[in-house]
Amino acid sequence: MIPIEQSAANFEKFKGVKEFSSLNGMRCLSITYVIWHHTMLMPTESVIPMLTRGFLGVDIFFVISGFLIVTLLLREKEKKGCIRLKIFMRVELYAYFLFTTPSCFLLPLS
Repeated sequence: MIPIEQSAANFEKFKGVKEFSSLNGMRCLSITYVIWHHTMLMPTESVIPMLTRGFLGVDIFFVISGFLIVTLLLREKEKKGCIRLKIFMRVELYAYFLFTTPSCFLLPLS
């Protein structure tokens, strides 16, 4: 069991982290996994069964994104005393559409 003092120190260290680059890399890999699943390059039957399950990439992406979003919301609550959900959603939706709209034109429809 971790002593309370060490746990509190780890939490303070966690709060100081501004960017989780390793999680961004894992999100990138999960997106790549889904795209790989939807391309014609992947056979329907594979020697490695894990390669036929693109939905796992979606699950991983949403779990990591949920962690990052909750972290942002909790930091805003600690910093400003409240969560301004309207402003947060406006920023997040803008970023979502900014990065997903080009993919509608770049990826072929199947």
